[in-house]
Amino acid sequence: MTVAARLTAPAKLPPTDRKSFRNDFENKKADLENAISAIMGTQWTLDVDPRPIWPYLATSKFKGRIGEVILSYFEPIPHAMKWQLFYTYPTTKDDLNRLVPAHSISLDVDVEGRYECCGPTIRGGKIVIVFNPAKVCSSAGGFEKDSILRELAAAEAGAGRRIPLPVAAKLSISTFYTNDPEPYETIAAIRKALDNPELEFDPNFERVYSALKASGRDDADDHLAGVTKAYLADLACTLAHQFDSDDMQEAFVDAVPSNRIVLRVVPQLQGGGRYGGTDCEPWIEDGVLYLQTTAEGWGRNTQGVGRRLVELVSDNAEA
Repeated sequence: MTVAARLTAPAKLPPTDRKSFRNDFENKKADLENAISAIMGTQWTLDVDPRPIWPYLATSKFKGRIGEVILSYFEPIPHAMKWQLFYTYPTTKDDLNRLVPAHSISLDVDVEGRYECCGPTIRGGKIVIVFNPAKVCSSAGGFEKDSILRELAAAEAGAGRRIPLPVAAKLSISTFYTNDPEPYETIAAIRKALDNPELEFDPNFERVYSALKASGRDDADDHLAGVTKAYLADLACTLAHQFDSDDMQEAFVDAVPSNRIVLRVVPQLQGGGRYGGTDCEPWIEDGVLYLQTTAEGWGRNTQGVGRRLVELVSDNAEA
């Protein structure tokens, strides 16, 4: 993108632009702030100084229309928030409130040439919509969801603190697990196979993520939910084929009295290859069935979580 020079702002706007700023933007600002605040669940403001923007409009067809221009970048934000960003990624509302502590949205010129038309940045605790001065008002995409997500991830990375589930991981969970019917259908199939409606599955996302990141894995953010579903699906497949008798269902209840199945990452597998593969295995501990893997083996050969589950359950039911 072309980098724009930072032009000198005037001490005050010409009369026609002062009038435009007042009539076309400031008179509508409160309604926009109220709409955004209602969506965000807390007070947000629109904070813009028109003077640094004016030099880029002074010789264009937008001369004398600065309020109209500013409004064009802010007006689409409530709709973009409600029906694009939060509709698809509901957890990002909390992320925005946390990572944009000023709870403010501003407007500036894209002097760095980041966007072809316009887009968001997060700086100074604010969201700043920046626009290409060569393409004023040519796009209302200043709050486009992918750009917002990218900025949130960058803001979090620069926050200087460890957060168990960062933005990208929470998006993975929201999109591919929480709002996806597949894992719930798989859990229902597991309950049916075991004739046990009380059975619960804990994906253990935060601890799994922390263990993977601590090991140096850099692919956990985007694939956390997808890999979790793979382990769950392979377990369901095993149960459907090997636990279809009353005896095996009763043995499972005896071996797993907690009615809990938990996914976890461990330093090393404990079964010595007796019950699973080289990358993952089922393991029963304190009445809980664990689907466990090492950080290195995470996501590989997921069918290992159920490979010899019959033997594991039988050994623990007899113990």
